[in-house]
Amino acid sequence: MQASQMHRPVRDRAIHHRRVTIDGINLFYREAGAPDAPVLVLLHGFPSSSVMYAGLMAQLAEHYRLIAPDYPGFGHSDAPDPETFVYTFDRLAHFTQRFLDALDIERYALYLQDYGGPIGMRIALAHPERVSALIVQNAVMHEEGLSGAWALRRRFWQERQCDKRCCHRRGPASGTWPVWPIRRASIPKRGRASMRF
Repeated sequence: MQASQMHRPVRDRAIHHRRVTIDGINLFYREAGAPDAPVLVLLHGFPSSSVMYAGLMAQLAEHYRLIAPDYPGFGHSDAPDPETFVYTFDRLAHFTQRFLDALDIERYALYLQDYGGPIGMRIALAHPERVSALIVQNAVMHEEGLSGAWALRRRFWQERQCDKRCCHRRGPASGTWPVWPIRRASIPKRGRASMRF
């Protein structure tokens, strides 16, 4: 890092809300920091959005260019109908890579949290020459990393239909614990879509 990048004015800490259209889908993203600073791409988890990084962005914007997209179906991005848009990690990685290409970002570090893990690792494997670093926080990057606790979600991902019996498990004393996403009817139209590896 150059000395000029280490002492940026406070105005670079502002977080800007922006949009870009990829294949007809309007993607929302947050951006902070100077355009010439090293780039850190912040990939959010489920069921969150780029808003989860607002505090971190304010802290790091003095030293880095921070880019935090909302995936299709999350946050303020368009939510294509799950009947016509297949919500998979492959598809979200494709859109995220296209998003980075649209912004002409060729070299970056990836911050991966939760769903950001499988999405970011797909990007890193497809273009390792572009990735300067990986920062991983609580992210599973392979199917074997999902324990038996994910069995009901796996069933939902595979069948895409789920009734009350298959999407709840017994809680400790009485009643049931919901396992989210519970069933199609409970998935908000904004696209809290089920995922498949």
